[in-house]
Amino acid sequence: MKSFRELYCEAEHCRDDEYVPRLFWHCLYRQAVPVAGVILFLNPDFFSADRDLITFAGRATSLRQFNDEVRDFVKDHRNRSLARGGLRLRVSVHRLRKIVLKHLGAPVAEGARAARVTPAAS
Repeated sequence: MKSFRELYCEAEHCRDDEYVPRLFWHCLYRQAVPVAGVILFLNPDFFSADRDLITFAGRATSLRQFNDEVRDFVKDHRNRSLARGGLRLRVSVHRLRKIVLKHLGAPVAEGARAARVTPAAS
């Protein structure tokens, strides 16, 4: 079974070394984008929890594994600051989850798939 990282890179035509930076910038809360470059320059480790989440999420082969990584991210001591919590100078888990769902998807039972495709009888 392929990992999220493999599926994402195949679908988005990115090299493996582009995976973390691409998702980081895509999932960053919009209010963080204008200041993220300055923050990275002044404190390169400020976004380390975000990079770890993206890296570990990339290893996931199921939504359960991804959700485990999110749970760890939420509990991570590096997220306990006004800047990261209150001001949201971090990645959006919601935005990352949408991308993971797009590529990993939820397993769909054959009957459920057929029910969605078959038009309802009048």
